[in-house]
Amino acid sequence: MIEVGSRLGNARKPGALEGYIGAVSNSTTTFTDIDRLFQSDNYWEGGFGLFIDGDANSVVNRWVGVPTNSNIQPRILAYTRSTGVEFMSDVPTTMVAGDRYQLYKLDPQRILSAINHALTSAYPDVREDVVDETITIQSPVYAYTVPTTMSQVRMVEFQWDTSIATYPYDKVPHDMWENRISRPAGGGYQVIQFNFHPPTVGNIIRLVGTAPWGRLANLTDTLPYERDSSEMDIIVTDAVKRLFDENLAGAGYLSTKEIALLADRAERAHDKVRARHGSFRQPIQKRSPRVRPIIRGM
Repeated sequence: MIEVGSRLGNARKPGALEGYIGAVSNSTTTFTDIDRLFQSDNYWEGGFGLFIDGDANSVVNRWVGVPTNSNIQPRILAYTRSTGVEFMSDVPTTMVAGDRYQLYKLDPQRILSAINHALTSAYPDVREDVVDETITIQSPVYAYTVPTTMSQVRMVEFQWDTSIATYPYDKVPHDMWENRISRPAGGGYQVIQFNFHPPTVGNIIRLVGTAPWGRLANLTDTLPYERDSSEMDIIVTDAVKRLFDENLAGAGYLSTKEIALLADRAERAHDKVRARHGSFRQPIQKRSPRVRPIIRGM
């Protein structure tokens, strides 16, 4: 959240910022932070505030004045450099110096929606690795439906010995199975088609593959990427561009040129991820070329 919000502006006019409360003038509504809150008067009015898990007062991931993560409304009543931030309603618990906070210019629900869009559009470069062990070998069955939780199958393995808990799965060579799309009336689904009957009825067929990251449901949900990673660059720049295209980027602090630079940065990040992960296409079994016999003259 903060990564996207902060890129919706610049150093002088940030779209979001994070800091620690320096002093409290009213323990339930007003605080100051001379290290970070130096924007012009009225800058944060109508904005949004969040207190982060692990702060001095154990206020755990709570949006000010709201008991849940939904129905967010503007809640910063006033802001000046001298008096700090004043909220429209009381914070969940008493504020003290050292509490960590985040402020946003833009409705965080819109930022969350943009992030979820980015997670979908960034696949397969940004993806979740998925392992499924719900399929068991049946007889006589040569084709098995891939669970909808997996978008692409990259490896198939068989369970051979169920009597030993730690007995390893064996990888099935790519030339012994195909990942097909079945398109019956009313829909379509993926199928793993074997060219032989899998052994040992009742044992597990393990599928290893990928899927887009699931949608973030809460404003405080996180992703398992470092802030400076290529994956985070892809997600953040895509989300920022979407917000800009919707004319929601703060007060329009980003120029078209800055957006173009962000798009270029995202493309370079895509290239880095692709180079690290390699191709996502399933290997194709190549047939040996037919060799014409050499007929020698008599």
